[in-house]
Parts: sequence; C-alpha cells; structure tokens
Amino acid sequence: MFEQAKSYKFPIHSKNNYIAKLDKCLSGDLNFHGENGIYLSHNFHSFPAKFPPQLPRKFILELTNENDFVLDPMMGSGTTILEAVSNNRLATGFDIDPLALLITSVKTSVYNKTLLIAEFNKIIVGAEKLLNGNTEKLTALYNKFDDDTRAFIEYWFHKETVRELLALSHFISKVESEKIQNFFKVIFSSIIITKSGGVSLAMDLAHTRPHRAKTVIDPYSEPFFEIREKDNSQNSYTTKRLKRAVGEFQKKFYQNLESVITAKSIQPELNLKSSQCLTLKDASVDLIVTSPPYAANAIDYMRAHKFSLLWFGFSINDLKEKEKNILGTKQHPVFR
Repeated sequence: MFEQAKSYKFPIHSKNNYIAKLDKCLSGDLNFHGENGIYLSHNFHSFPAKFPPQLPRKFILELTNENDFVLDPMMGSGTTILEAVSNNRLATGFDIDPLALLITSVKTSVYNKTLLIAEFNKIIVGAEKLLNGNTEKLTALYNKFDDDTRAFIEYWFHKETVRELLALSHFISKVESEKIQNFFKVIFSSIIITKSGGVSLAMDLAHTRPHRAKTVIDPYSEPFFEIREKDNSQNSYTTKRLKRAVGEFQKKFYQNLESVITAKSIQPELNLKSSQCLTLKDASVDLIVTSPPYAANAIDYMRAHKFSLLWFGFSINDLKEKEKNILGTKQHPVFR
C-alpha cells in the first residue's frame, strides 16, 4: 500500500530547510483552546487524553506534502490518522488496544448512508421485538458470558440496561458487512464510554477512573438504586440519571451519520500491534505525530474500555491480560 512512501536521506540544504520549518511550526501558536474539535468524524467516540485535531493538522500541513507518509505509533482514537488521510497523506497507525483500532478504522472508512440507515432500522426493529417478547433468548445470550464477566456486568450495569445492550449487540453481530458492523459497534461503545459513564452505573468513565454512582435515577425520575448515606445530599459527583440504551443508540446513530466519510478517500493502514513492534522500512516515514501515554497509572485505557469490549466477545479476564501490556498502566513492565 505504501510503495509511494519515500526512502531517502535529506540533502543538507533540504535538511536545513526542514529544520527551519519545524522550528517555525514549534514556535507558533499551539494553543487551540476554544476551537471547534468535532469536525469530520472526530466526535464519533470519547477517548481519554485526546489532543485537539488542529495540533496534528498543523504539523501535517506545514511539514509534509500530499502523498507523504505520516505515522502514529500510538494512534489511540486516530486523531492524527484522520487528519493525515483527510489532507491527502498516506498514513499508518499502531495500537495494542482493540477499541482504538476499531474506532480509528470506522472514523476513516467510507460509508454509504443509505446502507447504514437500512441496517440501523433492522437493528432497532429486531432489538425492540426481542425486548418485548423473547425472554428465553435474552437469557441464553446472557449465559454465554463466563462467571467473572457476568459478575462485572451485574455490578456496573442495571438489569434493564443489560437486556437492552444484549438485544442491540445481538443484532449488530448479525450485520453481514464487517465494515458496517464495526460502524455500529463504535456507536454501541460510545453510549457506554462517556465522561458520565453513559448507560452504565459508572461515573467518570471516559477519564478511566470509574466509580459506581451512589444514587441512580431511572428514566421515569424514580430513584431505583441508592447506597448513599442518609446525610449525603444528591450531587453531580454521586448521582446520575440513567438513560435507556436503545434511545441513546438511536440518538448517537443520527449524530454520527452526519459526519461519515462518503466520498473516495485514502485509506490508512492500521495495525493491532505494540509501538515497540513497528513493521516499517527504515527511512520510510516523512512525519511522526503521536500523543504518548502518560506516567504509570495516570491513564489506564483498558480500565474503561473493557466496559464496551466485553459485549464484543472479550471476557473480563482476557481484557485484564491485555491491560498488562498497555503502556501507561502500572502493570506494564516499563513501570514495574
């Protein structure tokens, strides 16, 4: 795919010119506070510690030309990758987190809106029919989880939410096109992983420091779950109003539908691999732009991402093992 990527050494005058451009770029205004960061498909899914898309775009536009090769070795939700391909650059990204790969793939894929709407209608009609009748089918779907995964689900999700998520995930899995199925997986994940914890019982999930809400109010404004002390008043840090999963899924679908790529676009090469195992030729990259993980245990990505990944066939124990190899967690060998 990347035969066009250059493999050369800078002539001395070109090297000096590049350094001058880099110096000018770095000395410019890199404060994008207040600027709109939700253009293109950047708003498809929450992700911890994302940098503003204007930052990689600035470096890409000022330090590369069209068809140059941009690398993000720790791509996360694909901010750099999306900016690269949307500005006609070749791009490749690496990440060990399966949710990162899924999100970036969907954000940079080309979709037919008519096909998305047709599949969406099938998912919603099927899910609502299942919720209104076939209790045995929902029980069978739930019993596919192992004991540890079920214990996690029962702690972090209300039983009615579990039923809705089971129904939605079941019909998403029936979508024949993998690319379209992935589109709906990202929507499904995005209604769980939000700062507020989405449709789970968690708070502060997008910042990877989840804690269970002490007071949860159902969609009909009646508290149905309460463990707070009698002298604690309800406040935004301990209380959440739970929303119906099917309704949130519908809302997010129409939001994301507006931002999908519909015209022919350069497709990046995405890899589910560690940044320590890059498979690239020497001198083949024109620019690297990445947002590396923070110090030990500052951002534990998998702590939040397992809330949605478990619905896609991963067990809690599988995800705990993956967590040990993710940079930025205290379990990674670098930080032991």
